[in-house]
Amino acid sequence: MTINTLIPKADISSSRSTVTNWKNKVKEIVDSYSARHSISHGVQKDAIQNGWDARTDKRHAKNWLMKFELIKGKDKNTYFTMTDSGTTGLTGRVLQPEELETDLPIEERWGRFENVAFTKSPEEEALGARGRGKFIFVGASENYVILYDTLKPDGSYRLGFRTIELTDSKINCFDDDEGRKKLVEYTKKTLKPLDKVGTRIIIVNPVKEFIDDYKSESFLRYIEETWWEIIAKCDVKIYTIDGKTKKTAKAPKEFVLYDKDSTSFTIWKKDNEKVRVGRKEYRIKHLHFVCSLKKEVPEDLHGVAIQRGGMKICSIPIRYVPANITNSIYGYVSFDKELEQAIQKEEDPDHYGFSFRKSVPAAVRHKIEDELERFAREKLGIGVSPEDRKKQMQSDAERKAIYAVNRILKKMGLTGITIPPPPPPPPPPPPRKLLRLEMSDFTFPRNIRRLNYGEHLKGGELVAVNDTKDKIVVNLKMYIVKGDMQIGPHLCDSNVEIQSKSALTINPLDLEITKTKFPTSGRYIVRARMVAISVPSQKKGAELHKVARAFYLEEDPPETGLFEKCEAISYGDDEDLMTIMGEAVSGTDQGYIFQYNKDHPAYAVNNDGDELTGYLVRIMADEIPRVVLRSHQQKIFTQEEISDPEQLAKKISLLQGKILYAYISGIVSGGG
Repeated sequence: MTINTLIPKADISSSRSTVTNWKNKVKEIVDSYSARHSISHGVQKDAIQNGWDARTDKRHAKNWLMKFELIKGKDKNTYFTMTDSGTTGLTGRVLQPEELETDLPIEERWGRFENVAFTKSPEEEALGARGRGKFIFVGASENYVILYDTLKPDGSYRLGFRTIELTDSKINCFDDDEGRKKLVEYTKKTLKPLDKVGTRIIIVNPVKEFIDDYKSESFLRYIEETWWEIIAKCDVKIYTIDGKTKKTAKAPKEFVLYDKDSTSFTIWKKDNEKVRVGRKEYRIKHLHFVCSLKKEVPEDLHGVAIQRGGMKICSIPIRYVPANITNSIYGYVSFDKELEQAIQKEEDPDHYGFSFRKSVPAAVRHKIEDELERFAREKLGIGVSPEDRKKQMQSDAERKAIYAVNRILKKMGLTGITIPPPPPPPPPPPPRKLLRLEMSDFTFPRNIRRLNYGEHLKGGELVAVNDTKDKIVVNLKMYIVKGDMQIGPHLCDSNVEIQSKSALTINPLDLEITKTKFPTSGRYIVRARMVAISVPSQKKGAELHKVARAFYLEEDPPETGLFEKCEAISYGDDEDLMTIMGEAVSGTDQGYIFQYNKDHPAYAVNNDGDELTGYLVRIMADEIPRVVLRSHQQKIFTQEEISDPEQLAKKISLLQGKILYAYISGIVSGGG
């Protein structure tokens, strides 16, 4: 089926395909998984998901098995194998391109695995139907190579491979005896063809990060935390093997969930809870929260896990309560078939979250948050401050709106639309301070300034420099702040003596990021100060110099772009001003600060965080055309359109509509 009704077939047939930089495409996918967790977490999640979706016994998962193994090859290569059994195998034919113009039936599993984003009918979409998982497998290989083989119920065997070149993703396959010979040839007799019905995926030469996680048992823990439900309820077997060491995944002991309160646990449990979305009514099949009274639970279990298809997608934390309570509450929700199908449609392609702006996920999250609040209030005796809640909600909404709008504008090519007049020649740089601090930057697991729980803040080596002719004594302080509040004790607080024309070095940081130390996500700043103790011509206690470095926890840094930040202001009682919803004013850099009227009645009704985010995006979209028209080098509006009020109004409306369409349709994320 073709969607073209404009261009003649002859011109289509002589056209060229769009060239894709596949290595960058794979890197983007790896970065997406890494931003959510890690490469190894993504590998286990997608591998088990593929195998679980293909189980032959859908009800009881009888004889279903998943096995992971790290194998040192006879050819000095390393192979990581992921093998499922009790499954259908990759049934189906090797399809031709013209056969891929429609969604594939359920039997064409090989075609869906080899190609990208070809599914069954939407009502029966497979868990892994959107095609990103195979590329996290490729991205986990140093050589960008995976092999995959399958033994089908009819006894036929097939071997395939995928490798990435700069502008192509190459695949090939071989059937039966030829496939068996190719596997032995490729792996220099290290691997043997499958002899049980099922599928095996083989990552060739896994990257170091992956191997480190596998050998440290982090990989096994990731399986247990993600797939505890099928392990506990279906008694399935998932193994990890490294040489002669074989281990079995077990559900975390915390998920032996009790039904009644005890001296160790307080329980909040409900079944068949209604969730209304418009006129439609869905049901949360099980809702089970636990507060551990005697000790905090492991960080990867904090919050309420949203389960779908036996897999943990993400967690919803309890908010506005003391950190020790936050770190002690865990549990899960699962859905009836109808709600599971509805929420799956809004699931992120990497299976680590949902589009919570959409109605079904939003209703589910609100229900979980409401129940958590009732749990805290009625069973734990903890009140939630309305002011704290409102302040946090407003801050989160502003951050998400800025992130979303800047991302949308970049995708629309509207970057650099506010080019200021050429600045005057810069003044000569000031001389370096004779007494100063120098701090090296941090190192991050990804190419952005983000850390997740369980990772380490590394770097930030501090050097105190004395370029004067005198010996000095100073106090060096190093600490972390979030907003106006210091987080934890000082990382450094000591009086030191520094000789003339010399420097003193404080060792770099290696600080584990835990929820105990860092209870909330967001922007953190590491600050260092040099204060005079005994310094000629300086008063004791005088601040001589300070430096700072920022990092972001469990969220991406704000997307740079047109808007620097949102700011709520009051226009007072001026009748001409009080109707203003928001406006862009010059920021501290080349961008704008978006100021919005917190007294406007349209703002006052936005008591929900997601609604406030959407409101801010909408009124920012209203302001963007004015910003564009003020730009010195804008290319959005033609001179003819600017001169004709009717054309100008139409073009402004079109630009506003494009921005809102991109936001509402979920083309970009609101920043988590």
